[in-house]
Amino acid sequence: QQAFPHKRVFHVMLGCVRDVDLGALIDPYPGNVLPLFFAGRLPNPSGRDRILSLIKHLPNFYHLWYAGQYDPGEELLEHPRFHSLGARDFGTFWEYHYFAFASIDFGFYSNPGGINCKIFDALRAGGRVIADGFSSSHYLIGQHRAGGVVPFGDMETMAHVLKKWTIESPLLRMERAASFAQHESWASRVRDIYRYLD
Repeated sequence: QQAFPHKRVFHVMLGCVRDVDLGALIDPYPGNVLPLFFAGRLPNPSGRDRILSLIKHLPNFYHLWYAGQYDPGEELLEHPRFHSLGARDFGTFWEYHYFAFASIDFGFYSNPGGINCKIFDALRAGGRVIADGFSSSHYLIGQHRAGGVVPFGDMETMAHVLKKWTIESPLLRMERAASFAQHESWASRVRDIYRYLD
């Protein structure tokens, strides 16, 4: 971070899972809702507040599923459109990313350069990601045309964007997953870095 401008430094967490047969996944969601999915660290209390605000700005047929070890709090747990899966191991919720209408990513004031590693799984599954402004996922979203970014904490705009999106075909998701897989090569990333530093 001393050698490069902070905006060009990204921290990538390890732990994502590859080589999942997307065609074998079974839809875990009920058929009468539009499911949103959020996995990973839940910034407290702002994360809980943002989720509550997002749900309140969306029609009743949008429901949000959460996978993570952080306590969502009593108000969310009692909300009829919030569903907690609890703590889940890496690679055990691919179907939630794949069949979700969109995956959510929240940024952190304390670590604006950190990428939520679960977003890699969403992109590998060909899903759409919507993130707020302090999330570094906006770089990946832009590179792979896989969603949208709104200002930090602006859940009203996030809800507006989600309401504008339409249902995607499974074929389109498979094509986007294949596109992301072609670009996601650790070896090529390392080569790119060395070319940049040379």
